[in-house]
Amino acid sequence: MVIKVLLVDDEPPILDELGYLLGKYADVEVMGAFTDPRQAIEYLQQRPAGDLALPDAVFLDIDLPYSNGLETARKMRTINADMIIVFVTAYSAYALESFQVHPLDYLLKPIQESQMDAAVKQIRKQVGLLQAGSRSNNGAIRIKCFGNFSMTVSGQDQIRWGTRRVKDLLMYLIDLEAAPVSHKDLASAIFNGVMDKKAQNNLYVTIHNFRRLLRDIDPKGERLRFQDNMILDIAPGTCDYTDFMSFARSNAVINSGNARAAAAVLQSCRGGYLQDVDYDWAEQTANIVELEYERIALGLARFYLGNSDYQPAETVLLELVARNPISEEGFTLLLDVYIKNDKKQDYILIYEQYTDMLKRELLEEPPEKYTRYYHWIRKA
Repeated sequence: MVIKVLLVDDEPPILDELGYLLGKYADVEVMGAFTDPRQAIEYLQQRPAGDLALPDAVFLDIDLPYSNGLETARKMRTINADMIIVFVTAYSAYALESFQVHPLDYLLKPIQESQMDAAVKQIRKQVGLLQAGSRSNNGAIRIKCFGNFSMTVSGQDQIRWGTRRVKDLLMYLIDLEAAPVSHKDLASAIFNGVMDKKAQNNLYVTIHNFRRLLRDIDPKGERLRFQDNMILDIAPGTCDYTDFMSFARSNAVINSGNARAAAAVLQSCRGGYLQDVDYDWAEQTANIVELEYERIALGLARFYLGNSDYQPAETVLLELVARNPISEEGFTLLLDVYIKNDKKQDYILIYEQYTDMLKRELLEEPPEKYTRYYHWIRKA
């Protein structure tokens, strides 16, 4: 397996350093190096859709001209949703903000060989998982509800929906998680509360077109089975949302038996639930999802912390507080990680952000033990 990477940094010496450090790995190929992020985006856009020569990962500076690293990462993800992001920067102040785009790693300049070894090890693991997933999903249906909604069949996203209401019906049935629903409630949900005769007729047409779509993409009903009582059965491994909720409901506690699955399910939640959908029912479910996400993230972080696995605990908690910037428990656990791991500069950064959040949102002060440790560091 050859791992293909892209380098983006506005300082040529840093590009040379990254190229030198990566050159010692026989399974890593540097496809291109750019000082201008616009040229890097153009390079990706010019590659044919589905081209296997697309990079697996990008080492990306955050403080870039023209388009900062966060925006560049978002644009790259629109071209390749599985692009692995490794941020490289001299400024630790960007650490929390950077986790909004779910990077795999975060390297501070000057980069040590031990840092690069750890980053490449993580990239190898992630690329292997993605390639295994791609092979297992060949010919399969995949539904994505986190971020913008999408459905692919055999890796292709050209679904013939017929009308927008067919797509809306699918999203609503997914949202119900196989709970029974009446025709009246269906009509109300996808026709904005309207339940007149016209809406009822439109619903019957929509259901007919929906059944036809399912026959086209899954004639044997192996992944999606639509029953006469309006229940949609979704096979495991088909939809990120139903897999997430299935895990959440069956795993009240995170421990050694389910920690790996918990980490995987959190990684599947890039973006909010149906964030491009303007329905009340979607917003209600999104709130439930965020509560479950935080519960699982905190449980996983505590598990890591209990085993002195500070790096994965830090990563989980940074992603949590980036996703929910008023997660008080997320902040305090992150501060605990930095105390136990003796990362004083990171502690100062997160403590100050935590303090600002408490004053702004809750009109409160941090617990005394965190304040005392903060002042001790500052005096040292």
